[in-house]
Amino acid sequence: MAEDAYTLLDPDRYNESPYKYEHEDNDEVTKAIPIVGKLPNSDDLEKTIAAEPTKPVKTVPENQTDQAKPIAKPKKQKKRKKWLFILIFAAIFTLVVVATAFAIYPNLFRVAEVTIPDVIEEPADEARQKLEDLNLTVDIQEVDDDSVDAGLVASQNPRAGSKVKEGSTVRLQVSGEEEEITLEDYTGLPIEQAERLLEQLNVNVERVTRENNEETEGTVLSQTPTSGSSIVPSTTTVFLTYAIESQIRLMNLEGETEDAARAYFNDVGLRGRFSFEFNDTIAEGKVISQDPEPFEMLDQGSNVEVVVSRGPEEDASGTDPGDEPDDETPVEDEPSRIIEVSQPVEVSEQEQEAWRGF
Repeated sequence: MAEDAYTLLDPDRYNESPYKYEHEDNDEVTKAIPIVGKLPNSDDLEKTIAAEPTKPVKTVPENQTDQAKPIAKPKKQKKRKKWLFILIFAAIFTLVVVATAFAIYPNLFRVAEVTIPDVIEEPADEARQKLEDLNLTVDIQEVDDDSVDAGLVASQNPRAGSKVKEGSTVRLQVSGEEEEITLEDYTGLPIEQAERLLEQLNVNVERVTRENNEETEGTVLSQTPTSGSSIVPSTTTVFLTYAIESQIRLMNLEGETEDAARAYFNDVGLRGRFSFEFNDTIAEGKVISQDPEPFEMLDQGSNVEVVVSRGPEEDASGTDPGDEPDDETPVEDEPSRIIEVSQPVEVSEQEQEAWRGF
């Protein structure tokens, strides 16, 4: 059997007649058992159902193999032409309808344009709503940007004023939420240094002055919020209270004695500059005037000009001008003197012409 299969295509076996199966009707033939459905009686279960013997396969003679003709397939050419015609007609009809609609109702195929509004430094939710009301699509991206507060729009694309079609996408960059920081202690530092350190953390600073002569001028005395507080830098303002020298309200020194004025200046830390002049109404040693005027606010160490009276001025004889002599003695007039001075004077021609006109 294996040898027959191996030499099946051998040219020497070309004229060999086909193998013919001969059926032998005997008891050893294998019988086919049909599929059993519902058995009518239980008594028949032990019986074997015999199938009808299979019919032998009919062989075709070798000389008739070439005469067999293939079965012809039905022609479908007319049906294909019909469908092709329908498709062409449908395509032409669709083009005509679209062209007609475009000519009659051009607005149906035209997308409206809108102008992009300016949403910079606006809250992200408000900016989104404003753009969506214009039938625009919004794409929000969170970025780290210190130029605006957290949650506000830092930039937009397209820019404000641009014209775009409805349904276009507008990209917004929004400043992200800041992390909280712990506030340090800035008391005892110079106000300029403390302010610079806080501004580097993007914290707003407000200065508050307080008169204090115990600490160096410009030293931070207190801060609000206090050290250790948790804050969001861009939304928090830190108030720094620093020391300034207390000012002095200048008292009225007019009519006071020179010694009293000097004692006052030493007590309050002012510098007195004294000058003296004769005065017929103010007693000797009393203050005539002062500069600055009374009740002005001065810093410590400021200068105050004080004029002190020397009393009435005496005449050359050593008596007061108000005292009249007992005996009137004539006063001889001093002789007059004439002094001649000769000095050349240069006069221009224009001045000479002007003098000739008088």
